[in-house]
Amino acid sequence: MLCITGEVWTGILIGVIMWVTTFWLLQSVWRMVEPNHTVPFSSVVLYGWGALLEKPPSDPSFTISEQVLVGWWLLCCLIICTGFRSSLVAHLTVQSKSTTLDSFTDLVQQDSWRWSTEPWLYKGAAYEYFAKHTHPVVKKIFQNMEVMEARLALRKVLQGRHSLIDFKNYIRVVIASEYTDAQGNTPFYISNDGISILATFGWAFRKGAPFYRLFQNLMIRLEDAGIIHRWTEEVIAQRVRESKGKIQQIKSTDTGFKRRVRLRH
Repeated sequence: MLCITGEVWTGILIGVIMWVTTFWLLQSVWRMVEPNHTVPFSSVVLYGWGALLEKPPSDPSFTISEQVLVGWWLLCCLIICTGFRSSLVAHLTVQSKSTTLDSFTDLVQQDSWRWSTEPWLYKGAAYEYFAKHTHPVVKKIFQNMEVMEARLALRKVLQGRHSLIDFKNYIRVVIASEYTDAQGNTPFYISNDGISILATFGWAFRKGAPFYRLFQNLMIRLEDAGIIHRWTEEVIAQRVRESKGKIQQIKSTDTGFKRRVRLRH
């Protein structure tokens, strides 16, 4: 029932009714020619439903036109049953996922939901954004904001009903380094509906520099061509590799230390 919608069930029911009606009309026509050629109406209905269940009773057709009609109905039943079976298998084997939260509005609409950010992030431009924003949703986010380290917040996220508000590229590195396996599976979801906060980073030129306009046009072209985005992704991937290497080194050192302690004992 979960794999087929109500509209599809309605279509199947209408299809069965139309097939039974057509078959019965053909029988009525042939009954005028051959009075002995009769099949109970209940047998036609049971054959129509039985074909859908892949357990049809005996074939009620006698004439070529009836056999063609039965053949087309069996083909339709094969398509319907195959679609239902594959949908059911996919529904039973693929783990269901909860609805994702992408915006601040989604957060405040949840019952007993909490959120936090990091101490180093909750100052400067980020703090000014939340403290001076006039939207009621952002105000509620600011009033109920908790401050904690990212790894502690991520543990709370794993426990449920908690979200971490952080810089996207930074938290991507942390999650990819420590919480993502070799196949790319991770228990976390990063929102695609983020906010943009003006940061005090830029290029400094002396006033009236003749090459400023050329430099500005070059930066615009790099941004439009996706080169800056590609560089950003490469830097993130490199940082992830470096973080994973350090984690592996620490684990190897701890394992070697524990072995040496055991040998001494």
